Amino acid sequence: MTKLLTISLTAFALFALFSCSDDETPNTNTDAEYYPMTTGSYWVYESKELDGEGKVTATTTDSVAISKTTTKLGKECFEFKNYEGDDHDGNTYQYKTETELYTLIDVILPDPEELPLPYIDEQWVKIADENQSSWAIFELALNDFEIEIEGVKGKLTGTLKITGRKGGMVSLSGIMGQSYNTQEFTIENHIVGTFKEASVGLTGTIDEKINVRYYYADNVGLVKYRSEPLLAKIKTAFNTIQVPISGREEILLRTNVTVK
Repeated sequence: MTKLLTISLTAFALFALFSCSDDETPNTNTDAEYYPMTTGSYWVYESKELDGEGKVTATTTDSVAISKTTTKLGKECFEFKNYEGDDHDGNTYQYKTETELYTLIDVILPDPEELPLPYIDEQWVKIADENQSSWAIFELALNDFEIEIEGVKGKLTGTLKITGRKGGMVSLSGIMGQSYNTQEFTIENHIVGTFKEASVGLTGTIDEKINVRYYYADNVGLVKYRSEPLLAKIKTAFNTIQVPISGREEILLRTNVTVK
């Protein structure tokens, strides 16, 4: 199951958009509780795996439950237990302020089986902010980084940037049989650089973005998640290599949330 918030971002949350300035926007709904967190609360989702063209390849019922409070990297936080079907799929951690939400960085990084990045120190990152239109999350320089893409080995040189964005209010229907007015947040991923094939030295360029969208409802939490699928393109002098990036969509089926 996806790991960001209720779910892990195991569906290739690749690469992020340009690092943006921290533009302030007014919080238009100061009374909303988009991130309710109490021990014992749980959320159950219908989860659909999507191939690079957006076709559904698998459907499961996944869930997440808050098991306890704990301390990570000096911050008091909540521990979330994730389940894919009946199988435990690891734990994630979050803490919040009145208008912001934080998680550990491994949650938003690409699936290591799809993009094995260099070691990155564990750290807290902000993934939602009701008072900012955009904020820089993470940036990584890739210098002759060895990687295998679609069976082709080579080296990738470029930059990976991850940016958070606050969207507008979005009305969603068919959520637990009713409609919800939700706040949208997006993790925008952008990778730009060159890929040099190992055996003959053929060089290609890549400049791709992937959006991962989260929709929060007042006193409910995350009601919808979508990691956009993509056929990423590496352009060479002779051809274009298409790299399918899988996606994922999760819709809330039921929940039991205690709001303080």
